Amino acid sequence: MPGLYTLNSVLDASGSSFRISSEGFKLSKENKVIVVECPNGKLEWVPKSSLLAKQNKVTSPTNGEIHICARSENEYYKNTSAFDTEAHNKPNDIGTELEVVASGFEPLELMIIRSFNGKEEVLSFDGIQPRSVDSIKSSSDHVNEWENYKTSTLRYAIAESFVSPGEYTYRLMHVRDACNHTRALYGKYNQMDGKINRDSPETAISNGKIIRIKVWARPGVKWTGNSASGIPFKLSHDKARKKIVKLPFSVSGDGPWTLEYKITPLDTSDPSDADSSIPSLSSPEIKRIVIEGDGNGFIDAKKAGIYELVSISDTRCLGGQINSPSVTVLDTKPPMLSIVSNAISSDQCIGEIGARVDLTLVGEAPFFVYYRETLGSSVTEKKVSVPVNKHTLLLTPELAGAYSFEFYRIDDSNYPSGVSISSIVKQTVHPQPSARIIGNGIRRSCLGQIVNLDLQLLGNGPWELVYSIIRPDGVTTTLTKVSTNETTSISIGPFEISGLHLIDLVEVSDSRRCNRKLQIRTTIIIRETGPSAEFLCPSSGIKSLEGKSSFIPVKVKGEAPIDINYIWHGNMNEVLKYRISKTDMVGTSFTFNLPANKLGTYELLNVYDYCSGFIGTNSRCSISVEPKPKVWFSSNNLDTHKNPLIPSVCQSKSISTNIAEIKLDGRGPWNVSYMIQHWNSVSEFGEANRVSFHTSVVVGQGPSTIKLNTTEPGIYKYTLLQVSDQVYKELQNVDEENLRPITLKQVVYPIPVGELVLYSPKGDKINDKGFNEDKSGLGILGNEFKPAPVTLCIPRGSPLSSDSQWKKLYAEHAPKIRIEIKNQPGLMPPYNAWVKLSAINSPTKIIEVNNINPIDNGLDLDLSESLIAQTGRFKLRLHKIVDSNNCVYTNIQPEGKSLEAGVEIEYVEAPNIVPSSQHTNTNANFFNKIKLDSTSDDTENGYEESLNDNKTINVCKGDVLAFDIIGYQSWSVHYNYNGRSRKKKQSKSLVFKKLLDSPGEFSITKVCHEIENSCCGNVSNLNYMVHNLPSVKVSNGKSVHQSIRQGEKVEILIVFSGTPPFTFTWQRKSLVDSSGGSSNSGSNRIVTGKILETHTVQNHFERTYTLLTSSEGVFQVTFIQDKYCHYPKSSQKLI
Repeated sequence: MPGLYTLNSVLDASGSSFRISSEGFKLSKENKVIVVECPNGKLEWVPKSSLLAKQNKVTSPTNGEIHICARSENEYYKNTSAFDTEAHNKPNDIGTELEVVASGFEPLELMIIRSFNGKEEVLSFDGIQPRSVDSIKSSSDHVNEWENYKTSTLRYAIAESFVSPGEYTYRLMHVRDACNHTRALYGKYNQMDGKINRDSPETAISNGKIIRIKVWARPGVKWTGNSASGIPFKLSHDKARKKIVKLPFSVSGDGPWTLEYKITPLDTSDPSDADSSIPSLSSPEIKRIVIEGDGNGFIDAKKAGIYELVSISDTRCLGGQINSPSVTVLDTKPPMLSIVSNAISSDQCIGEIGARVDLTLVGEAPFFVYYRETLGSSVTEKKVSVPVNKHTLLLTPELAGAYSFEFYRIDDSNYPSGVSISSIVKQTVHPQPSARIIGNGIRRSCLGQIVNLDLQLLGNGPWELVYSIIRPDGVTTTLTKVSTNETTSISIGPFEISGLHLIDLVEVSDSRRCNRKLQIRTTIIIRETGPSAEFLCPSSGIKSLEGKSSFIPVKVKGEAPIDINYIWHGNMNEVLKYRISKTDMVGTSFTFNLPANKLGTYELLNVYDYCSGFIGTNSRCSISVEPKPKVWFSSNNLDTHKNPLIPSVCQSKSISTNIAEIKLDGRGPWNVSYMIQHWNSVSEFGEANRVSFHTSVVVGQGPSTIKLNTTEPGIYKYTLLQVSDQVYKELQNVDEENLRPITLKQVVYPIPVGELVLYSPKGDKINDKGFNEDKSGLGILGNEFKPAPVTLCIPRGSPLSSDSQWKKLYAEHAPKIRIEIKNQPGLMPPYNAWVKLSAINSPTKIIEVNNINPIDNGLDLDLSESLIAQTGRFKLRLHKIVDSNNCVYTNIQPEGKSLEAGVEIEYVEAPNIVPSSQHTNTNANFFNKIKLDSTSDDTENGYEESLNDNKTINVCKGDVLAFDIIGYQSWSVHYNYNGRSRKKKQSKSLVFKKLLDSPGEFSITKVCHEIENSCCGNVSNLNYMVHNLPSVKVSNGKSVHQSIRQGEKVEILIVFSGTPPFTFTWQRKSLVDSSGGSSNSGSNRIVTGKILETHTVQNHFERTYTLLTSSEGVFQVTFIQDKYCHYPKSSQKLI
């Protein structure tokens, strides 16, 4: 243990003292040795309280990891040392939370490895808390001297700011004291294997060797969008504006967040002063909202004020310093308008010509001022846009009179819906001479024409107007027009040159000699020529379609609007007109289609716009009609022209080679549309069962035909409906003409469809597949139909060798074979049929059956003479059927391959079951196996006769019956046991065994092949009566110990159960005294010895038997037999 050790004396084995030398003792002059404690250390996390703790939400360790929030640098001391040895004496409010608790002889050396986000850094610290050893050596106080070497526990604070978020891991590797004692704390070197053994991270964390610190980033918040622009927001009470201003912001961190913001209201210094815009601050208001989702949100600013972000916190941390500027929201006032008006006097004439209105506006530009101008009963509403706060409006109407100008509304940018005002300016306007041209726009005319300009004169008449005409060549002519009317006109022209002519109104004077300069100009464009028009018509004219509107292409040149006059030669007194508008014609050249709804010749008369034009050389065009295309059936090979018929045919599997030739007129190729009507019967009665429409393209090279359908029986009617060619693109209805039929008919007879049907000898149908309507309807059962083989089960051993016996047996067991023909309209009986019969190892036969009439519902075919007299598999297939229309069905394909169709018969011998030599009935009385009235000496012959005569065989409970099964695997054995029918499947074993576990009746009824159609052999001679085993009781089944005297006799009662007569054997055995043993009952146990005597009693018909004896011993019945059974078995003994 550590301490101050002094070596006082040393003795050897003889008790002699050693001389103690002071050499080697470096630390003391008085032979003393200091033993210091081994250095140690651990890392600790010291939770803080008060100030900094309030800024963190996550401080509790989670799975050994400490979670804190990132800090700011101004929270800690600004020092450069890695350790602070006096951290335990400073308040935890501002000190560090990570400390090293170390102990040992100082100064100490520590090695710590710090990992920050995967990047490691080694922190080595030497000479911590050094001591003066010299002062210790000079001390004479032994107690104080040891105190200087004692180990004390000191805390060293690690100056870590935790400003950056991330994963911090600190591992304390080793500590070394002043004596160079080094202690590995995390990882020790193993000298045996040369490896460094380290504790698990969990163990190292719990022991203070590792500390993991998760530093979370603090949430942040900032203004976004318009909030970050620094421009104040403005609240408006206008109905068109929202009364709430949304201030967008964005937060960062892990949501949800809690945001605190401050509102400092703004008040105007003098609310009554509308011009005051200097705000004053009131007491602030703190509000809090919760943000979820992606971190984007809004602050609803409902009132004016300064909005500042105060704090933000998320699920882990409070926010850091918020540097976002404040946002100002101002409350706006409705705009106001003040008006000052002055009259405007004329410079040249006596009187006022209007009013000057000075507008002063308060609000935010731009402004819109609305006013009404009233003159008598005429009211005109006007709107003025004002971009600044002051504006001068000059109101100088053209007409004289007493005017009223009412200003009723003002808008600005904050109040777009406007504010109602009421300010009226009245002004009397004296008449001033003026003139204006009636009508707007540029005027057009042609050479040699005159243009009249309509004018309106204002003021007091009469008037004198001075105007100028400026020609394109620069020649100017000044003229004077005198008028006493307010409306007049001046004539310009006739024009001599083309081009742009300018008309200027120069000056006007009235009756008061008041002159007024004018600046009014209009333009007249003069063109040399007028428009032109002509037909774009081929020399042969235009071909039109019958019943369709026709058009003649016309080409015009000029400027719209243009009018064209033309006539139709069929009525030359009627002039037709056509006008081309500006929207129709773009540019100076235009081509359009002139409607021509009548056949004949059309002629252009004249064309004009604002100038008269001329007609080109191609002024006439004729319209004619193209003939319609036609189609009809060729009359060749038709029975009659009135009701055309194609020769009848039989039904085929595909489109037959039968065709109908058609004739066509027109310009090919053609599209021919026709209809096919189909009646299922051979008579055209009622509506067709199916109607289909078809369209074919006919090129016209060679004979044109339509294929005829013969896939289904019945009457087909083909009708040509419509036809089109290269001229008539749309289908035209087909009209019937003489010797040009458009309809024809054809009768398609059905193929006789039949099938072979098997019936049992009792008349029940064996296979009930019927006709498959979903198939093509051709053939007996369809080309893809494969019925399962029909199994015929015949008794085992048949057919017999005798021909008569075989026929009798076949007639009894073989099915009846019928040919049934499906009844279809159009069939022509009687029919002939051919049946193919084939058997294994036998040649194939074709059997012909004639005169089959469907009225008789088919015929019974007795094929007994043709069947092979042996068991096995047979095939019957309907090979061919022909009706009186000579329509043939055969299932032989053209390639000669046989189709898989028809009916297949499989003859199977029924299995049989007979008693096996493995039959064991060890408990049965062999002489009474057969239930006979009297015992027979010839028991074996009687047993065999019982099997043949269907008699019941007696067996005993516990016997095992075994039977041999004869036939094809696998089987099922059906039997009755005490009235319950059961079935046992045998897959491989040829022997069926049954344990008789209860008395009653047991019989095997049948044995079957386990195939799709089970073939069973009935069994009637395997009947058994199961009897209980006989039993016997001596002295009522109790063990009796009775003593007798010499010369006396004792009765022993024996009771039997079973069916008499009984045969039993009893024995007397010597009695062995067992008194030497102990018994729980207190009586001696009977122990038998050797057999002294044995007796057998036979044919005892009573159920009791009394045995008189005077001999001592143990009496036992060792064998019992009644009429049917005995006990025990030969290998058992009766106890």
